[in-house]
Amino acid sequence: MLRFYVPGLFRRLLVILLPALLVGLAAALPVLLHSEAVLSEGHFPSDRSRPLPGLLPATLSAPATVMPDWLREAALFADSGPSLELFEEADDDDREAFESVARFFPAQFPAQSGNAASSATFATLNSRAFWQSRLRPIFVRAIVDADQNTWQALSLRFGGILLVGPRGEVRPLTALPQRFLPAEYSGPQLYRDVLDLWQNPKRPQELWLINKHNVLRSLDGGESFTVFDVPAVVRRATLTAISARIDAEGNVTDLYLGSALRGVTRCAPGNALSGCYQILRGLPNLHHQDGAYFYEEISGLVYDQAGERLLATTSFQPGLFALARGAAAFTRMELPGLNPEIPIQNLLFDPGTRTAWISTEGGLLSQSLDDGSWHSYRWESLKAVRRTEATVSRPISWTFATTMPGGRIGFTRTRSPAVIRAPRNIRALYVSPTSARERQTQVFDLLDRFQMNAVVIDVKDDYGRLVYGSNLPEAVEMNNHRPLAPIRELVARLKERNVYVIARQVVFKDARAFAYQGNRYAIIDRTTGGPWAYEEVERWVDTYAEWIHNYNVRVAREVVELGFDEVQFDYIRFPSDGPIGNGHWRFRRGDAYRSEALESFLMKARSELNVPISIDIYGYHAMYRSGAVIGQDVVDMGEFVDVVSPMHYSSHFGDNYLDHIHPREARTHELLRTGVERPIRIGSGRFLVRPWLQAFRMRTGPWGWGEPYMESQMLGAIEGGAAGFLWWGPIQDFYMPGRVQARIFQ
Repeated sequence: MLRFYVPGLFRRLLVILLPALLVGLAAALPVLLHSEAVLSEGHFPSDRSRPLPGLLPATLSAPATVMPDWLREAALFADSGPSLELFEEADDDDREAFESVARFFPAQFPAQSGNAASSATFATLNSRAFWQSRLRPIFVRAIVDADQNTWQALSLRFGGILLVGPRGEVRPLTALPQRFLPAEYSGPQLYRDVLDLWQNPKRPQELWLINKHNVLRSLDGGESFTVFDVPAVVRRATLTAISARIDAEGNVTDLYLGSALRGVTRCAPGNALSGCYQILRGLPNLHHQDGAYFYEEISGLVYDQAGERLLATTSFQPGLFALARGAAAFTRMELPGLNPEIPIQNLLFDPGTRTAWISTEGGLLSQSLDDGSWHSYRWESLKAVRRTEATVSRPISWTFATTMPGGRIGFTRTRSPAVIRAPRNIRALYVSPTSARERQTQVFDLLDRFQMNAVVIDVKDDYGRLVYGSNLPEAVEMNNHRPLAPIRELVARLKERNVYVIARQVVFKDARAFAYQGNRYAIIDRTTGGPWAYEEVERWVDTYAEWIHNYNVRVAREVVELGFDEVQFDYIRFPSDGPIGNGHWRFRRGDAYRSEALESFLMKARSELNVPISIDIYGYHAMYRSGAVIGQDVVDMGEFVDVVSPMHYSSHFGDNYLDHIHPREARTHELLRTGVERPIRIGSGRFLVRPWLQAFRMRTGPWGWGEPYMESQMLGAIEGGAAGFLWWGPIQDFYMPGRVQARIFQ
């Protein structure tokens, strides 16, 4: 059994309690939960009535159930702050702990950069402290080598796969695809996250792994990998799970890939591109418009060889589904103990007993595929331990997972909210350059009358203009240094009233940087060889260009010096409109994902800014992991920011989205509740969610308008767990939501 060691009180409690818990009671697997409710038998609680970011543990009450012997082999991981120790638990003797992983990390992460050519400006990026809390487990899986020795395959965020052998030896899989990183980064090699792994039970040297946009195959136990090519529509949907069917000789006949948006894809390994097709029928989805559907994320895939069927679980709209061999549609399997409000995290199948094990935030469910019987198992609270051990400097991260061959199952909660720097009760209005210049009286009137406590002010607008007046040399070269509004004076007045001031900085839509040095950093049009532009209006710069990254970081640092409390990055994405297929990003290195370009920029910003960072992203991209086209992956972006602000304007959602909910006010309420709760769950609480709300007239027919509409937005966001909200629109239209807001918060 593997676990990570945490010193102090937590360690002593684990040594004393964990063996007894695992041997005796199924209800005694520890976890941090949100709800304080006491559970009834056979059903998990709904979190809907409580804000999610608090991550408050619960006291659970349920009859004890004996765990199957094989499930007692649970692995516990805890982020202990300065070091990680991995050890086998033979007889719970602490002296047997070994520090292979702890030795590996210092060897890979020197305290100081050894790259003399790297910029001292980004020294923090190359420090061990910057990465310590980010290298955390994704899953652990028991695999066997050619000699049938059991190894633990430990998937680490940013760290690829570590193999831990039967004698404690540790070996990283260095042949995995490397991550796109800033040019200034000079630390150890970081890898793309491995999200799932399947081993051929008859040919143990054959491993199949997935990154979010690639399928990897190894025939030599991980010494080398080749990319298994799949259609672009599959890669763009973000891969989440993998399984396979084999014949009697051990040949893979069917490869199954789960995704975050487009259901399940079956591929014939011998005919990848033309031999792949999607299987969508029977899986839960939400209708977007015009025949377009968003399918719920596949959180687990297992092929039942004996039963000749594929088992799948979905995260949201949770369920267990079966696809018989040769069938065209999934069928939902009855699982009475499943709470429809709590997402399924993953799936494990025990072929010996033909039992499916399902992990949720509330606990475990098991179902026999022979007789349909089911059982529930509870996660146990560790409230006292959490309060003792979790501090601002030492957040605790938990993952529970089995070491059963061929599967994983677990619960993860990461980062104490105390480490998030941003405040939680923000009610902000947007201040355009025109409002900052000509309508400051209205700004302060809204703040005084309507329970507003924050503002979002443009410092770098949609055209790349530095509104505040910059002293940067490159701004002078661009003729972009003259102030367009009295931002410094406005910020000073706001600070006198204790108003929280957020700087809105548009990043990659930038006409000034587009034209700089003869379009040096512009996207190139493949068809003309000149700079790419959309309808002669939008000007976008190359999202991979390091100079553009550094320029925007320098702007943000200058803005912080003006007294802003927070920097908010907007248009932090690739272009979405116009002939984007003609675009050529000449600064791209290798096969870098688009999401990695955005992640790379945010790494730099996080290493340089000592104030909260927030980002604006499309509403759909907060609710579904689909960053292949415009690059916005809420998990990867959220890793380096404090707040995610989805633009949950109802006018930007499809006409059919949630159209089964009536009346219109209820539909709007559900849009905001779902739109906030989902990214909190997807991100495991590592960032706050503070949505943009609509205070402008656009497509009001399907969703409504007026004070009931404003109230539905606010209450839906609050119920979903929002850490406040932001109003977007013309300043004269803020009085209507202001009146409603004053009633709610009086």
